[in-house]
Amino acid sequence: MTKAWLKDLEEKVHQTTARLQELRSENDRLGRENQELEEARSRSEQEREKLEQDLAQANEELEKTRGDNQRQLDELEELKKRLQELDREGDAEEVSAWSAEREEIRERVSKLVSHLESLLSE
Repeated sequence: MTKAWLKDLEEKVHQTTARLQELRSENDRLGRENQELEEARSRSEQEREKLEQDLAQANEELEKTRGDNQRQLDELEELKKRLQELDREGDAEEVSAWSAEREEIRERVSKLVSHLESLLSE
């Protein structure tokens, strides 16, 4: 009988040792898995930070582009106004040129009429 309890104890020790080895193996596997997950989390966090930086840079560029676009639109409006003013001035200059030419023609016609009248009166 003394051997029976010793044999039982020995069997329990072997079972416990086997169970401990299983648990160590499982613990090692979980440790590796945890390490992989931590590395993946770290990589994703770095990628997130990079994406946030890229987004911030893109937003800055977008705001700069919006400002440039607004300045260009303002400049375009100013150029349109200046063009309209030049067109009006050009029209005035054209009218003035036509008036001067018309006056010159009138003077010529008047001279011709005077010349013809003087020829007719002779």
